[in-house]
Amino acid sequence: MSLSANDQTPGAHAAYFPALTGVRALAGYMVLLFHLNPLRGQVHQAVLVRWLDYFIQQLHVGLPIFFVLSGFLIAHRYQAHAEIRLTWFKTYLWNRFTRIYPLYFILTLFTFLTLQYFPNEAIAHWHAADVAWKDKLLTLLLNLTLTKAFFSAFLLSGIPTAWSLTVEESFYLFAPFFLLGLRQHPRRLLFYPALLLALGSLLVLVSALVPHHLYGFLASMNFMLRFTFFGRCSEFMCGIALALHWRTIYPFKAGWSTLLGGVGILFCTILLAIIKVHYSPTADWPTSQWSIVVQNVVLPGAITLFFYGLITERTWFSHVLSTAFFSLLGRSSYALYLLHLGVFDTLFDYYISGSLWLKLIVYSLVAFGLYTGIESPALRLLRRTASSLRNVGRSALLGKEQLRRPQ
Repeated sequence: MSLSANDQTPGAHAAYFPALTGVRALAGYMVLLFHLNPLRGQVHQAVLVRWLDYFIQQLHVGLPIFFVLSGFLIAHRYQAHAEIRLTWFKTYLWNRFTRIYPLYFILTLFTFLTLQYFPNEAIAHWHAADVAWKDKLLTLLLNLTLTKAFFSAFLLSGIPTAWSLTVEESFYLFAPFFLLGLRQHPRRLLFYPALLLALGSLLVLVSALVPHHLYGFLASMNFMLRFTFFGRCSEFMCGIALALHWRTIYPFKAGWSTLLGGVGILFCTILLAIIKVHYSPTADWPTSQWSIVVQNVVLPGAITLFFYGLITERTWFSHVLSTAFFSLLGRSSYALYLLHLGVFDTLFDYYISGSLWLKLIVYSLVAFGLYTGIESPALRLLRRTASSLRNVGRSALLGKEQLRRPQ
């Protein structure tokens, strides 16, 4: 999930883009509708209804919106401040950790406790005789360390949607080095995707030589391109490009870039639906190569243009996304993203209802409660604690220097 659009961190730009907070809500509900599609699995006689189902099945395009947004915000806030110093890097990583991990940790523990003790048949595989304790512990470890999405065997374990956090964290680790390399030579950005794709391809080839593929570590080219940072890097690079150049891009007439970008996103979604309908999956390529090209290359360009419009143009759409209501939904979108699929949804189906509309209301309220009750307070507490510890450390160093001075 994306860095919050109002995430203020030391040494970072303080600029705030209200519409980009609201667009997180839009992307979050697109992903939710994709996963909870009420038309999926039904036999549709009407052509329009059938194609609506195909369209909804492509609303995973909300995830690239988060990835492009992460690239933009990280680059915008850190392009002038990135350093290769241990103290800076520790602060940077701590800020990223506190933004994502506390709520994820709590929901992950809740997930695995539920898997262990809830007897519902939908998650009974966890209790199967052939699931050894060492595999359960390994699953928990990979989930807690945000590394599960490197392994196809564990990709959807725990919180299913959290595989994307492995992609996000990989970007966070690489980002300072990217930004330092771009400081003097911005054109290097054109070569980064090729280098990362080459690295990912090499890892796929190496993993193929290892017996049993190490639980499916980078199991195939298809897996690498769809579920790892190496394959999804172009989305982040588009966001970085926008952050580096948005002040110098030749402006469109009022509203045109927002409109063209939105139409581009819609076009890519429809194109993905058409490709899927006409593609016959194979064992090596369960997803069409063309759909990967559209999602990983064409779609990020449309999203970038859309974002450019949101931050430079005053349109009715940017106004709506900047309202307090959408800001609230955007701030709680991370919690919504984590809870809407997995054991929470299973429990809701089992005990309450499978109604999509009821889920939209209840999940939104629960997400808001998690944001205000856990995510936001934990973020403030951890960063305040870190700031206090740094101040104590500085005071101690200052005291030692004063003692060393001659009286």
